[in-house]
Amino acid sequence: MGVNTPSDFPYHIVNAARTTFNKEFREGQIDETWKSLCTEVPSTKSKEVYAMLGATPKMREWIDERLPKLIKEYGFEILNKKYEASIAITEEAIEDDQTGQIMLAIRDLANEARRFPGERAMEVLVGGVSAECYDGQYFFDTDHSEGASGTQSNDLTLELTSDNLATVRATMLRYKDDKGKPMGIVGDTLIVPPELEKTSLELIGATEIARYVASGTDSAPTINVHRGKYTVIVNPFITDVDSWYFACCNRPTKPLIYQTRRAPRFITLGGTGSVSDDWFNSGVIKMGVDARFNIGYGNWRYCIACVPTS
Repeated sequence: MGVNTPSDFPYHIVNAARTTFNKEFREGQIDETWKSLCTEVPSTKSKEVYAMLGATPKMREWIDERLPKLIKEYGFEILNKKYEASIAITEEAIEDDQTGQIMLAIRDLANEARRFPGERAMEVLVGGVSAECYDGQYFFDTDHSEGASGTQSNDLTLELTSDNLATVRATMLRYKDDKGKPMGIVGDTLIVPPELEKTSLELIGATEIARYVASGTDSAPTINVHRGKYTVIVNPFITDVDSWYFACCNRPTKPLIYQTRRAPRFITLGGTGSVSDDWFNSGVIKMGVDARFNIGYGNWRYCIACVPTS
């Protein structure tokens, strides 16, 4: 049986690491419920420009000839960004690793590559109170207006209660297109911080909801009209513990756009059969993952922010 020499280490460890990374990236148990908020769009260049087409014409009785209507366009671009995470492994760490810690670190790297876009998605969503979307307004704003829509708001200050959830649902259902016609958008998802997980699960799971009168005493409970209607996404990257979001994720158009230019890839410096300068000079292998993507805003009508005032 042959004996590994120092120059063999890079080759063998890199092969094992690549196999481990790819397997964990495919099979790792990572929460990706955030993807339901996003329209996934493949990108082919440094940035993509979205026309953000206006309202689709409503059906009408066909009399004589068709009446095509021009669709208004709003220019909006999303610039791709590069992201990376890298580690350096010494020769001594390779020699002394008797418990598989290096491969555990590689598995963590693979899981981080899948987890990170979800963090960015939540940062973008929460940041919508001060970031512009296609219509030139903040994504969450009180005075959106397009064509004949009138002024509309998706920036509310309501706490998460049964009555307020009904109000938010009705608000979304009433949103109009740029022709002044209701779009009938039915919300189906609650996005909450961990502090509101219990409240949100009770709202969609309880058979009955307690009612309160002005004196603060309980009155007879009523049937919970929200039971089973919504999916709950609990995310720790919602930093305001009282804020919650209501979204429609059941249509082709989503609140966010997940634009992917290059999927996560595992790369190494050295270790492909020849001794790299890093390995020769300092006995170090460098490995990492990188990706190129960005997340931007879709149609504001598909998400409502509820940020209670203090």
